Amino acid sequence: MAGRRPLDNPWQVGQNVALLPRERPAGPAKRDDIVANHKQAEKRNRQRIKRRARNLRHLSTMRTYIKRVRRALAGGQVEEAKQALPQAVTAIGRAASKGVVHRNTAARYISRITQAVHKASAA
Repeated sequence: MAGRRPLDNPWQVGQNVALLPRERPAGPAKRDDIVANHKQAEKRNRQRIKRRARNLRHLSTMRTYIKRVRRALAGGQVEEAKQALPQAVTAIGRAASKGVVHRNTAARYISRITQAVHKASAA
């Protein structure tokens, strides 16, 4: 837009309207602020909110168990990490089966924490 200048009245014919600032709501948009106009859209919105909450629960649980293994390894508590590993693997597998994370991502998580535990136990 170099070389262009905002015009006095941008609503006149032939004037560039793109130079006007866009009207936006005052605060940041939130996921649940969407208002549906039809019955089916309202239902889909309710389903989306339930599904998201369920997915977040599985994702949070998975991350918690992974953190437990990593914290145990970082603290040098190998036996605690070995005990937490099966729980983490189960949580990761469950999240993958629900479609919360991709199966390849789940396999990568499992592989990396398993390798880390075995490496720490061998040392």
